[in-house]
Amino acid sequence: MNEATDIKPERVARLLSFCLASLDEPDAITEQQFQELYDFGISQIEVLEALYSVAHSNGSVFLAKALNVEIEPQIKRYLADHGLSIGFQ
Repeated sequence: MNEATDIKPERVARLLSFCLASLDEPDAITEQQFQELYDFGISQIEVLEALYSVAHSNGSVFLAKALNVEIEPQIKRYLADHGLSIGFQ
């Protein structure tokens, strides 16, 4: 799984790492990975909500790229100032 080691609390880091891994290779996610989240105290609903949010965000970025949406200057500045990227200029 992808690492999100700087994120606190740890349960959020684990859930985020799981979601990032699901974006990279959704067919590679195992029942054991789900169980590790449940064992850490993350509910099935929380996992499903996180996966839905990631899928929705990823779809939104895809649409914005396909439609050649302009990014507002304030957003560009915020992303640059915080070392973030949304995958297109």
